[in-house]
Amino acid sequence: MKFKSALVIDDDQDLSMLLKAILASYIPSVSCAFTLSAGIQRVNEMKPDIIFLDNNLPDGQGINFITEIKSIAPQTSLVMITAMGHAQDTALSYGADIFIEKPLTSANIYETLNKLAANQNTKA
Repeated sequence: MKFKSALVIDDDQDLSMLLKAILASYIPSVSCAFTLSAGIQRVNEMKPDIIFLDNNLPDGQGINFITEIKSIAPQTSLVMITAMGHAQDTALSYGADIFIEKPLTSANIYETLNKLAANQNTKA
């Protein structure tokens, strides 16, 4: 995998830190943001290769910011992570590359990274 940076936007700090630890095994630079506004700021600053975006955040619904995030960082792969399985079609139609329904497992995170790497290779 050739990802250099990732961003986790989720208000669940324990989950964010766990996801960060898993991602750090594969990606040199992993950051976390616990609100949408902090997340948007980090997207502007770092233009990460991958974003894991939660839906229910203290300052809004992540799903409503997918288009904005993709306009700021169009090459970024966006993974929507939420317990709201019914939001999958909407998230994908707004530009999410992959949808993962919570609870997350290390297996589905690794599977997601492999899918994104495969997509990256076909674009290259």
